[in-house]
Amino acid sequence: MAKLMSLAAVATAFLFLIVVDASVRTTVIIDEETNQGRGGGQGGQGQQQSCEQQIQQQDFLRSCQQFMWEKVQRGGRSHYYNQGRGGGEQSQYFDSCCDDLKQLSTGCTCRGLERAIGQMRQEIQQQGQQQEVQRWIQQAKQIAKDLPGQCRTQPSQCQFQGQQQSAWF
Repeated sequence: MAKLMSLAAVATAFLFLIVVDASVRTTVIIDEETNQGRGGGQGGQGQQQSCEQQIQQQDFLRSCQQFMWEKVQRGGRSHYYNQGRGGGEQSQYFDSCCDDLKQLSTGCTCRGLERAIGQMRQEIQQQGQQQEVQRWIQQAKQIAKDLPGQCRTQPSQCQFQGQQQSAWF
């Protein structure tokens, strides 16, 4: 009986730690109007310039664009690629994407992913694939939403303006 009580106490403590960890997650919401320079005030201007420089130094997160495109082409399957850099299905772009995200400051991570999605949108439109643009971009936003957490960067999740709440059926 004492062993059962000890096991129950350990299980309860473990569940408590999981709940506490889950409540600490950070989410950043990107507002497209602010990103395009139509708002944000002076305090945001310096940060935005700094973010723009960081994003440009990381080649507009080209490896993240390639990773998201790869997943969109697979229909969004294989939710976690290369989790922990060693397990799961390999993606040739995942590690590079995570490295690029880790080079950005915390406040620039989601903005960088938003810019990467914008670059993807332009490239898809230039290829003349207008009918698929909206669907592919929504899928890319869904992938990008959890990408910081998969790469173990902060914030652990991003929300993008106009993003559908769930892509799960």
